[in-house]
Amino acid sequence: MQGPAAPPSAALAADGKSQPRKRAREAEEGRAATACQACRTGKRCVFITRLRSPSPPDETDEDNPRFRSINVPSPLPAAPEPPSEVADNLRQLNARLERIDSALSLATTPLNSFVFPSGEVETKPLEAPTSPAYLPNFFDPAGAEEAACSAMAVEDAASPVDSAAPDPVQAQWMRAEPDVIVRGFLSAQECINEFDFFFRNIQPWAGVLSTSLDSDALVVRARSPLLFHAILLLALYYRPHNHANITLYRSVSSILDAILAPQILCPQPDQLSFDFVRAMHLLLMYKPIQYASLNGQGVSDMAQIELASKMNVRASWLLRLLVSRVAVFIGLPSIAATFAQAVNNQHIAPIPVEMVSQQRLYLCCVFRELHGALQSGRTANFNSQAARQTARQFAALAQQPSDATLGASVELAALAAEAVGARTGSATLSAAELRRFDDGFDAWHAYWAPILAPAAGGTEPATPSWGLWHPYGSFTRLIVGGFTVDAAKQAVRVPALPGSDGGTATPSEGRRRLGQMLEVAQEMLLSISTRGGRLREGGRGLLDEWDDEGPLALDSKIAGKLKWASDSVTCVMFSYPLIVIAKLASASIVTSDLKLSSSEPAHSAPPTLSPSDKVCRLLDFGAHLLSALAPTPYHPSVKQAAYLRHVYFSLTAAHPSTDQVARKASVRAEDSPGFFDEWMDWLE
Repeated sequence: MQGPAAPPSAALAADGKSQPRKRAREAEEGRAATACQACRTGKRCVFITRLRSPSPPDETDEDNPRFRSINVPSPLPAAPEPPSEVADNLRQLNARLERIDSALSLATTPLNSFVFPSGEVETKPLEAPTSPAYLPNFFDPAGAEEAACSAMAVEDAASPVDSAAPDPVQAQWMRAEPDVIVRGFLSAQECINEFDFFFRNIQPWAGVLSTSLDSDALVVRARSPLLFHAILLLALYYRPHNHANITLYRSVSSILDAILAPQILCPQPDQLSFDFVRAMHLLLMYKPIQYASLNGQGVSDMAQIELASKMNVRASWLLRLLVSRVAVFIGLPSIAATFAQAVNNQHIAPIPVEMVSQQRLYLCCVFRELHGALQSGRTANFNSQAARQTARQFAALAQQPSDATLGASVELAALAAEAVGARTGSATLSAAELRRFDDGFDAWHAYWAPILAPAAGGTEPATPSWGLWHPYGSFTRLIVGGFTVDAAKQAVRVPALPGSDGGTATPSEGRRRLGQMLEVAQEMLLSISTRGGRLREGGRGLLDEWDDEGPLALDSKIAGKLKWASDSVTCVMFSYPLIVIAKLASASIVTSDLKLSSSEPAHSAPPTLSPSDKVCRLLDFGAHLLSALAPTPYHPSVKQAAYLRHVYFSLTAAHPSTDQVARKASVRAEDSPGFFDEWMDWLE
């Protein structure tokens, strides 16, 4: 039995309500059919997603149980998909933003935030670059364009290039760079002035840089920050010794350390270069004062800090080893063959200035290495054969006033290294080996004396060519002669035999060698006196330098030039012969007129000498010389001068008792530099 039929008006109304919903669904299906294939593949089609969810019931369908059970909310309105090329660009932009975010996270970190006074470590993690705050809306073209503009603005602000007005973040980032100009320690003009000071006073003694390629401070700064700051640090050491200059020196030293440490621990391909070798070579010749390191170890005495920094045998060994290894790694020794070929073909093409500069660097490395090995008695890290063969060719070019002196110095050091290396399983040199060295030295002197005579005569006041003869030449002879000390020790304890003519017979080889060393030591010291002009010009032998009995006068002009010499000159070379003479005089091995004693030395008290005796005059002159060489009041030569004055007063003062004399004249470790105690053990 059927119920009553619905009224026609009600059926028409229901059909009218379902028709709009049906047409909307068909329209959605049509739009889904035309959706892009990439959107379908990514299963991100919002139209299909909506089709799979039933439409929400309207107010007329609230009683429908189907819609009440599903109750699916309507998705948000979907944004249209950008084209594929835009999506690729946005993905690249996202990666670019991540890199910028990483840089900004460092740039916006305060410089002092890495140190926590309480000892605690900050554990708050940085905001991830992929957080919503950093990611743009990639599916909204308007949002993508806005994100791109923001990213380019951030990148431009993070880059120091072409930025006329850097923001505070950029300024803070740039202050972190290890550079004296960026950090405001020195202005550009002050750096230029320090470079001028260096090339006017220090470069004639160093000889490692090119006056045409390396004298422009800003050019060197752009080319090699390490070399730039090394030159500045060496020049700043000679400023007046006050609190402001010491603070500036320590600041520049910390910057140099910050540059040098990564280049040693993590060198990049472009950092191990010729400029790196030049910088390390300068630091080897003029060792920096390590205020911060020694203060941290509890050392506060300024004289002790300079002594530990300047006269540091371990530092010399490490720096020499580093210079030689890096030089070999970058192929510096091969420049000798290239340079020789260029010299032979210079009638076809001129020799490049850069090649001459590299040859100069190579010769300097060889000379300093051989000289350091000679002082320490160790094996050299360089083979001097190639350098010795090209030394005269290099000196003949004379592109710089110091080049001729450098070529002669290389030959001298190679000659000494060959003599010392000829020892056959013994610590001493035989008489034949020493005579061979003497013959080679005479030939070397005969060749170079005419070449260096004009400059040594004073026509080139800025180029101390006379330093080749004294102190370098005489010091080399003293060191080589010191390898006969065993024979000399035995000889001075044996009286000379009387001859048939009432005089003395020919002395033994040991006595002759020790007498020669005494004469060389006198020449070396007298060359710095007002009477030493002939010796500075290459003259040999003592003639009229000891005419009267008055005190020796120091040539202040010559001593003023020696102040700019390397540490080996100011700390070692002139003090070495003085301490040799002081110990010989204290042990009564030499007489008051600097002659070998003809009787066995006494082992009690040293003799009482007059201030007019040659020994006392020379010790007094040496004390004044070492004081004049000191660039600062705390230089090691000041302490050496005090030691010589102590010996001088001990030898000339009245002696009430033998025990008191022995206590005054004895050399205690705390009164004399320990550097010389190792060298002078053979005299004990």
